[in-house]
Amino acid sequence: MSLSDYLNSVGRVPLLTSDEEIILGGQVREMVRILEKKQESELTREEMRLVKIGRRAKNRMVTANLRLVVNVAKKFRPQTHMKMEDLLQEGSIGLIRAVEKFDPTRGYKFSTYAYWWIRQGITRAGENQESEIRVPSHIQRLTKQIADVQAEAFRQTGKQLSVEEIAKEINEPDPKKIQHVITSKISTFSLDINTLESDRPSSLLDILNCDNEAQIEEDADIQMKIDLLMMAINAIEPNDSLLIKKRFGIGFEKVPVKDLAVEFGMSAQGVRERITRTLNKIRVVIGRFC
Repeated sequence: MSLSDYLNSVGRVPLLTSDEEIILGGQVREMVRILEKKQESELTREEMRLVKIGRRAKNRMVTANLRLVVNVAKKFRPQTHMKMEDLLQEGSIGLIRAVEKFDPTRGYKFSTYAYWWIRQGITRAGENQESEIRVPSHIQRLTKQIADVQAEAFRQTGKQLSVEEIAKEINEPDPKKIQHVITSKISTFSLDINTLESDRPSSLLDILNCDNEAQIEEDADIQMKIDLLMMAINAIEPNDSLLIKKRFGIGFEKVPVKDLAVEFGMSAQGVRERITRTLNKIRVVIGRFC
């Protein structure tokens, strides 16, 4: 099968609904639980039935999310000399890992969780095969430790650790080193601060710097970005989170700056400055998720 044929076939596979993700994810999780305890030759008839169901569920989840792999690989293609086929292969390995580790009871969407694993798979492959900027080996080790700790924390809780928590987990006495590595790897999400000067701020899609929704090739990409943004907004201080949600109409009607100033007991300029600072915090949180 040619690359173009593969991309076309991937695009024709229907996306899963949230309910389907929960059901299939539970079936995969049950299969993994069984196989962690026993060899296949030791399984009872009922366990064999559940494993068979789990494998079908795993295959369906992987197949339905391959367009997300394609989307992430496309973003990395201009940054690397790796072939598209290799990027897709490494991203698919990350996707399979995400399916095996996904816990639907945590409450977050699979696309958000899988994106991290797909990105990690592609990034690590690129670092192993080529690097136009040579990174010292001790920094590479530290980066891998941070990524592993973040992945495990996200798998367990759906949240990212603070810099201090990461430092404690890997026995690093200087949290500033952790912060430096994390900051250097933050992806650029355009949260356009200029829109704050207007009483008609951008929509949620505009905040994410996305193209018009009709031009988005992968539906999973837009949903993933929204999920990432919402996770970041909900991770900051509650009052700041509420301010951002009201200003940009996330779960509320959009509130003008002058009305927010009255509600929060601040000047209009104070509100703008606080929103600017909060958006900077959100950028950092998004970078940690990515």
